[in-house]
Amino acid sequence: MLASMSNIRAVGKTSFQAGHKVVCPESQKSDFLSIIPGRTQVSEGGIHPVFEIFRRYYVYLIVTAFLALLIGTRAQHLVGSIDNPHAWRQSDTAWYAYSFYKDGINILKPSVCWMGGHKTVILEFPFPEVLMALAYEALGHHLYLARLITLIFFAGSAIYLFLIVRKLADSRLAVIATGVYVVLPLSLFYSRAVHIDFFAVFFAHAMFFHLLRALSFPRFRDIFLAVVAGSFAFLVKAPYAFYFMLPLLCVAMQQRCPLRSLIWLGGCLLIPCLLFVWWRSHAATVNAAMPDWSFIPEYFKFTEMGSWYYGPWEARLNIHHWRRLWGRFGNDVTSSVGMWLFITGLAVSLMAAFRGSWRKWLPLWIWFSSVLVYVVIFFNLNLVHDYYQIPFLAVSSVFVALGIDAPRRILRRRLRKTEAIISFVLFGMISFNSITYARDTYFKRDVLREQFGEIIRQSTPDEALVIATPNVGTDCRDPSSLFCARRNGWSIDRHNLSRDLVERLKKVGASHLAVMVNDTDSLEQIKAYGYTIHLYPIDDNWQVLIANLV
Repeated sequence: MLASMSNIRAVGKTSFQAGHKVVCPESQKSDFLSIIPGRTQVSEGGIHPVFEIFRRYYVYLIVTAFLALLIGTRAQHLVGSIDNPHAWRQSDTAWYAYSFYKDGINILKPSVCWMGGHKTVILEFPFPEVLMALAYEALGHHLYLARLITLIFFAGSAIYLFLIVRKLADSRLAVIATGVYVVLPLSLFYSRAVHIDFFAVFFAHAMFFHLLRALSFPRFRDIFLAVVAGSFAFLVKAPYAFYFMLPLLCVAMQQRCPLRSLIWLGGCLLIPCLLFVWWRSHAATVNAAMPDWSFIPEYFKFTEMGSWYYGPWEARLNIHHWRRLWGRFGNDVTSSVGMWLFITGLAVSLMAAFRGSWRKWLPLWIWFSSVLVYVVIFFNLNLVHDYYQIPFLAVSSVFVALGIDAPRRILRRRLRKTEAIISFVLFGMISFNSITYARDTYFKRDVLREQFGEIIRQSTPDEALVIATPNVGTDCRDPSSLFCARRNGWSIDRHNLSRDLVERLKKVGASHLAVMVNDTDSLEQIKAYGYTIHLYPIDDNWQVLIANLV
């Protein structure tokens, strides 16, 4: 018996001593326990003490580490006002939720603050904002509640990422990839922003995982959850979900699924697609009812949005645009340290493919390629907004994790006990790099605009319709000043402001004019409009001019 046990140990498979089982990475590369050093060291009295502690409590330790990463890197940014980048987009989401809280929930007719008394414009399916409004109803209107809800859905997307990678690859890679996903720069900011994207990512990941399970063993539970999750993903943000069809098809072909399985897979995706078509049709009908205010510079109805989503084809042929996206990928998505680990991870997967395990990595390559297809299709959105690179986070985390795990996968025999230490150091480096980059790049408050909004709120009645002209460039769709003021109205750029425009807006309901000024010429120009004005100083340079138009 002892001899046979020695033989098993000698070939690096499974060893038993003192009633304990030790699983080595050669036989179970997916085992959590291969994460720590000393995993195969057994003392004379039994298993190594460090390994024994981890063996008993590894689930709790991993969950604790996950929560520490998730909350510890974001706690100080859960409170406070809306910050940049893209305070504009966050303010739209925040106003949807605030209007539901204030005026009641009507999911088919959400409100914006920059359309005067008309209010209703559909930007997206407002399910995230409904959840935020319900939280406000229970605990009061506090932005940290909206941020916590976003963070909860981000955590859910991370859990589903772990489950996806464990199914496609192994548990060790899944643990590392999930940790990387939590600390990447875009994740650090938008996972606690008043923002809808990680709601869509959560549902897209859930749809992908449950369809993967259903391909292996069709069960009603997985099919039902996939359809529900896919429906919400396509309703909230279809571009973040559709590209998962390609890796799903790859897995189905690898498993040689029968035709009937492919048919029901298509049926599962058909329901979300039909709901998406219905919602877009409803949105087009509602937005077509927007008033004809063509006298407002840059105003248009939100009906024909194709040029904004896709942009001209020639834009894809501009090398400077691709350089911009590449720079954003290497800083905001992976971080500069993570970029090298990402490249290393790609190299490791290619080396493994040449050794014969290409089938294991093909779905991940297809996943990454499908995100590139998404970028090519929605090129203008990706070029203008950094948060449209969020779909890169999950699959990039996998390849970064593969780069972190490269010492173990390539140099195991040479490094032996130090392989895990090197991986921990690499993870620490990318975490530090991401956190410092996010700290220096994101979380920027526009204090002047906040003070501008606060003065409007204190100087006008709740039902006022305010023409707001802040100190920086804006256009008629900018909600940020009006959200700070908690007022409906119009946003007008300083260069477009004129007495004629104010008079025309007055005819459609404008009751107050609010302008930030810092020079005598601007002040005298607005005084010449002939309205009764009041001045409120912000600091030594800026004043807010409030004019009552009625």
